[in-house]
Amino acid sequence: VNGYAFASTMCIGNLRSCMESLCVYARTRDKHVLHKSACYLGIILMFAVGAGVGGHCIALFGMRTIWFSCLLLLISFLIMFIKEEEKENTSITPGDVPIKISAKTLHTQIYQKECNEAIGIYVLVSPATLSKERYVSNKRFNCTTSGFVPDEEIYYPAEKIKCNFISYYPYQETGITEGENTIDLTVCTDQSSTVGYNNSDFMTAQVSNVTSGKKNIELPHIHQLCQLTIRIKPTEGYDINVLKKSNPSVRINDVFTQAKYNIETKEFSLLSNIQNILPNGEWEIDNEALIGKRSILIPQTIAAGTEILTLSVDSKHYECQLTENYELGNGTSCELTILYNPQQGISGIIPDINDWKEGNKSEITPVE
Repeated sequence: VNGYAFASTMCIGNLRSCMESLCVYARTRDKHVLHKSACYLGIILMFAVGAGVGGHCIALFGMRTIWFSCLLLLISFLIMFIKEEEKENTSITPGDVPIKISAKTLHTQIYQKECNEAIGIYVLVSPATLSKERYVSNKRFNCTTSGFVPDEEIYYPAEKIKCNFISYYPYQETGITEGENTIDLTVCTDQSSTVGYNNSDFMTAQVSNVTSGKKNIELPHIHQLCQLTIRIKPTEGYDINVLKKSNPSVRINDVFTQAKYNIETKEFSLLSNIQNILPNGEWEIDNEALIGKRSILIPQTIAAGTEILTLSVDSKHYECQLTENYELGNGTSCELTILYNPQQGISGIIPDINDWKEGNKSEITPVE
């Protein structure tokens, strides 16, 4: 049912699957998993209703009740032969006006000499959707000195038809799943390098009702993941320069690193693969605190009691535990502030990229 396997003669396995999905939903708040649980619950209820109705029918019709089951099976068999009407797939003839893309803000952020960065482009002819018909599907536009250039030239439709543009970064060979609206996302566990950090990012842009023309299509890309930056603030009387010289290391613990993202609904689902993450950046002194460490994470809720950070200073290790649920919202830059005392521990995080929306801020007291 809806792609979920179930047992039609026993309900114990269905009950187990139902409760398993409910437990996963309690942890991830994934609406798709909740829907799966509801499907199994519906199957169990129908099983109970069928058993009850069958018992009453036996009292009324005796052995002839079996023919009702045969009738229902016959109806189900005939339904299998009903085909949904499919719309004619009218081919669209490309014209001679090339499609040119501009994404100045994104280009400024990611361009480096000899870089291999690129964006993926989809073009839909209105009112088509991603899950139905794509005029241009996952075309790679490479980041060059002059801007974003396609591997091969693509053109607007010959007719004056309105087109919808969808772009994402960074480029993937698989792109958005065929027949669906979702794309698989993975953030790197080692983001200490620039490549690991940039490859963990995920941005999208959408522009609608565009007709052919010689002007570049401006695609303003928006961050869809969450940026978490780390800030260490020592207690009063402790020399910040001594702390910087010790070069403390930080690790982010037990976070989801994989998910599916729905381009149309802008929702994340099927969060998985819990890992530790090494952040990017070097420590700098700012307003009597160390800043500069940052990481890109899948949007998720970190449960209270989680030891979200591990801080290492001068061969000592400190665990930073959350006292309440911490929301890592999509497109936000969240900050945690670590308050450090040489005899006790630390806490801290602050965002440093202006084009992210401001997210949650919190302070953490570490325990050795």
